[in-house]
Amino acid sequence: GYVFLLRMIDYFLKEYGSDHRVTKLIDSASIFFAPLLNPDGTYAESDSSVQGATRYNSRYVDLNRDYQYPGGGKNPQPESRALIDFQTQHRFVMSIDFHDGMECFLYPWAYKAGHPNDKEWFGTVCREYVDAVHKVNPNTFNDKSGSAAILYYIAKGIRSDHQLYKDHCRGVTIELSSVQVIDESVLLKYWNYHKDAVLDFYMEMFNGIRGNVKTVKDNDLVGVPVKVSVTSSDGSSWDDEYSHVFADTLHGNFYRPIHPGTYDVTFSHPDYADVVKKNVVVIKGKGTHLDVNMTPKTSIDNILQELNNNISFIPYQKGIKISISEKFHTYLKQIVIYNVKGMTVKTFKREHLVRNSPIEWNGLTDYGKTTGNGYYIVKIKSTAHEEYVQPFMFIR
Repeated sequence: GYVFLLRMIDYFLKEYGSDHRVTKLIDSASIFFAPLLNPDGTYAESDSSVQGATRYNSRYVDLNRDYQYPGGGKNPQPESRALIDFQTQHRFVMSIDFHDGMECFLYPWAYKAGHPNDKEWFGTVCREYVDAVHKVNPNTFNDKSGSAAILYYIAKGIRSDHQLYKDHCRGVTIELSSVQVIDESVLLKYWNYHKDAVLDFYMEMFNGIRGNVKTVKDNDLVGVPVKVSVTSSDGSSWDDEYSHVFADTLHGNFYRPIHPGTYDVTFSHPDYADVVKKNVVVIKGKGTHLDVNMTPKTSIDNILQELNNNISFIPYQKGIKISISEKFHTYLKQIVIYNVKGMTVKTFKREHLVRNSPIEWNGLTDYGKTTGNGYYIVKIKSTAHEEYVQPFMFIR
């Protein structure tokens, strides 16, 4: 897999504009390659040769079994922890781990002998991958492909299980060759066997259900992970076991690879009313796009009326503390202090508002100038552009 991914990187750099799959992936997706995850194990015997490579790192821990899975796992090694943190940050849609030792396509679960909820989708992309390899060379890649633990053995702690369990990512394992350290003379052959199959698998991210999640009033991003779960049109749940996905908090995008069919899709978050899209049709090889607007569960108008009894001004040695009940922090966007002439004195933006902590104002303006004692006005702006105004006395 090490050299295979280096060739893949080279292919992406050279074939942009020529291979339509490469062009679309670069234009429409974020792609990350990690050719080598265990340098100490790869070069265990020499810094210039991979002969004697092992799955164990310098601490003699098997990094291929270093990840959490439902009901188990351990504290990962630094190499694995770095990758886990990176995965969590980027919320990948799909992923491939490349290994050697067999010739097959494996998907979750490995920690138990059972299929994931998306077994139809996994099974389909598995068969298509194998067929694509056999189209180039029918005499390779002939070990059984499918759910890892059902076909072979229980393997607790592999990365593809962790990805589905923790990150809701469709991760698979490709065993390229039955020879664990392939001779240099045949590396190019294995690249040619698998290149098209890998690219076609990557393209699956554009199929299924995808779209954007925003709020109703200001067409802004919700800014929090929104759970996207699927129910079959007959009412049976499709997402009982980690197969749901989340809308990205940075762009509001979500991607849900799924087998063709008709589904009800539910968008949910504790602070927003559920949105249900009924009878969403998914066609093979196509992407079904959904744009979703979400409304806060509690009316902002009611929240602001209640706020009058949940805000207090507490003098302290350096100035005044503005304390707001914890339940209203979800809806706060900005707090602005004005003088009696209506001029802005001090602004506290959302990033300055810490849940369960009062705002401390020491009498300085936004430009660091000292203000005098007297009456001031605080204006609290909500995420729905509603405002609450309250006068207060400032004395130092």
